[in-house]
Amino acid sequence: EFSSAQAFGDVALGIYADIDIQPYPRFNSLIVGGKGHPNRLLITDRRDPSEGIALGVRALKNARMLGWVGSPDIYHGRNGEVLDDSILTGAYSGWGSFTPDAGKYPGAAGYGPADIAVAIGIELKPSAKLATFTITLVGAPTGAIE
Repeated sequence: EFSSAQAFGDVALGIYADIDIQPYPRFNSLIVGGKGHPNRLLITDRRDPSEGIALGVRALKNARMLGWVGSPDIYHGRNGEVLDDSILTGAYSGWGSFTPDAGKYPGAAGYGPADIAVAIGIELKPSAKLATFTITLVGAPTGAIE
């Protein structure tokens, strides 16, 4: 929850997660939940895609999701930069791709294998004095986010 006596003005936040499932350079994959509901990203172990960890954002009030980025340099090369369309571009182009389980994630894109770190950009409504959202970091033991 964010509150202010005056309107927020321009405020953007980066929700960052460096989720390591060993051996991380080869076996992680990224499934994209999309910009709309459910606003979440799932990191899975490619050796056992029935296990994973999900990062997400929900229940946004006077805030909106700007987008997401998954990149090998999100921490080292982009830490502290302003989140904008040039950064929040989705998956790093050097990663491979695969088709996720269509029963669990119809239409979703999958990326990897790679050492994956992700960030979700959130912008507070400039004219608002109160904004809320919930960040979720949960296990996905069946490979699906409930």
